[in-house]
Amino acid sequence: MTINAVSPGLYYSDLVQKAKGLQKVAFDAIKTVLARTTEQGSRTLISAEIAGPESHSRYLEDCKVGKPFK
Repeated sequence: MTINAVSPGLYYSDLVQKAKGLQKVAFDAIKTVLARTTEQGSRTLISAEIAGPESHSRYLEDCKVGKPFK
């Protein structure tokens, strides 16, 4: 069994569709600058799923395996 910690990062989705006013404006501005598409965000989730035993107990971000936890 391989257990990993995964961060898909910030990506566009409808999770904050109920945001209103200044909160919506601020989040839309942040998304425009920093967010990825949902497809790009899902790549790290998929890479964690298919990663081998060398990724056990590692942090994955941007489809890359990080250093082991201490």
